[in-house]
Amino acid sequence: MPELIRAKHAELNVVCEVPDTAHYLDNGWTRVADDTPVDADSRDLYDPADFTAEQVVAYLGNTTDPAEHERVQVAEKAGKARKTVLDWSAE
Repeated sequence: MPELIRAKHAELNVVCEVPDTAHYLDNGWTRVADDTPVDADSRDLYDPADFTAEQVVAYLGNTTDPAEHERVQVAEKAGKARKTVLDWSAE
Protein backbone atom coordinates (compact mmCIF):
# COMPACT_ATOMS: atom_id res chain seq x y z
CA MET A 1 0.00 0.00 0.00
CA PRO A 2 1.45 3.39 -0.95
CA GLU A 3 2.49 5.88 1.69
CA LEU A 4 0.17 8.85 2.26
CA ILE A 5 1.37 12.37 1.52
CA ARG A 6 -0.15 15.71 2.39
CA ALA A 7 -1.34 17.33 -0.84
CA LYS A 8 -3.56 20.09 -2.19
CA HIS A 9 -5.89 19.77 -5.15
CA ALA A 10 -6.19 22.90 -7.27
CA GLU A 11 -9.82 22.40 -8.35
CA LEU A 12 -11.10 21.05 -5.03
CA ASN A 13 -9.07 23.64 -3.11
CA VAL A 14 -8.56 21.31 -0.14
CA VAL A 15 -5.52 19.95 1.64
CA CYS A 16 -5.69 16.32 2.73
CA GLU A 17 -3.71 13.11 2.71
CA VAL A 18 -3.68 11.10 -0.50
CA PRO A 19 -1.70 8.04 -1.65
CA ASP A 20 1.76 8.91 -2.99
CA THR A 21 1.14 7.55 -6.47
CA ALA A 22 1.55 8.96 -9.97
CA HIS A 23 -2.20 8.69 -10.48
CA TYR A 24 -2.93 11.36 -7.84
CA LEU A 25 0.03 13.54 -8.72
CA ASP A 26 -0.91 13.45 -12.42
CA ASN A 27 -4.52 14.40 -11.65
CA GLY A 28 -4.30 17.74 -9.91
CA TRP A 29 -2.78 16.89 -6.52
CA THR A 30 0.38 18.77 -5.51
CA ARG A 31 2.55 17.76 -2.57
CA VAL A 32 2.64 20.34 0.23
CA ALA A 33 4.72 20.57 3.40
CA ASP A 34 3.93 17.93 6.02
CA ASP A 35 3.04 20.66 8.52
CA THR A 36 0.40 22.21 6.22
CA PRO A 37 -2.90 22.04 8.09
CA VAL A 38 -5.47 19.61 6.72
CA ASP A 39 -8.76 21.33 5.92
CA ALA A 40 -11.22 20.36 8.64
CA ASP A 41 -14.03 20.38 6.10
CA SER A 42 -12.21 17.90 3.89
CA ARG A 43 -12.61 15.19 6.55
CA ASP A 44 -16.38 15.55 6.34
CA LEU A 45 -16.66 15.58 2.55
CA TYR A 46 -18.13 12.62 0.70
CA ASP A 47 -15.17 10.88 -0.94
CA PRO A 48 -16.27 8.88 -3.98
CA ALA A 49 -13.09 6.80 -3.79
CA ASP A 50 -14.49 5.16 -0.64
CA PHE A 51 -17.54 3.77 -2.47
CA THR A 52 -18.47 1.65 -5.47
CA ALA A 53 -19.46 3.43 -8.67
CA GLU A 54 -23.06 2.37 -8.08
CA GLN A 55 -23.02 3.88 -4.58
CA VAL A 56 -21.57 7.15 -5.88
CA VAL A 57 -24.21 7.40 -8.62
CA ALA A 58 -26.92 6.74 -6.00
CA TYR A 59 -25.44 9.47 -3.77
CA LEU A 60 -25.41 11.92 -6.67
CA GLY A 61 -29.02 11.04 -7.49
CA ASN A 62 -30.09 11.68 -3.91
CA THR A 63 -28.20 14.97 -3.60
CA THR A 64 -29.93 18.09 -4.89
CA ASP A 65 -27.01 20.52 -4.59
CA PRO A 66 -25.41 21.16 -8.02
CA ALA A 67 -22.18 22.35 -6.33
CA GLU A 68 -21.94 18.99 -4.52
CA HIS A 69 -22.54 17.15 -7.81
CA GLU A 70 -19.66 19.06 -9.36
CA ARG A 71 -17.35 18.60 -6.35
CA VAL A 72 -17.93 14.84 -6.25
CA GLN A 73 -17.35 14.49 -9.99
CA VAL A 74 -14.15 16.57 -9.81
CA ALA A 75 -12.98 14.37 -6.92
CA GLU A 76 -13.86 11.28 -8.97
CA LYS A 77 -11.91 12.59 -11.96
CA ALA A 78 -8.90 13.27 -9.72
CA GLY A 79 -9.16 9.80 -8.19
CA LYS A 80 -10.52 6.62 -9.76
CA ALA A 81 -12.03 8.36 -12.83
CA ARG A 82 -14.76 5.74 -13.31
CA LYS A 83 -16.76 6.34 -16.47
CA THR A 84 -20.11 5.53 -14.79
CA VAL A 85 -19.58 8.32 -12.26
CA LEU A 86 -18.07 10.83 -14.67
CA ASP A 87 -20.91 10.33 -17.16
CA TRP A 88 -23.63 10.84 -14.51
CA SER A 89 -25.91 13.81 -15.08
CA ALA A 90 -28.72 15.27 -12.98
CA GLU A 91 -30.85 15.69 -16.09
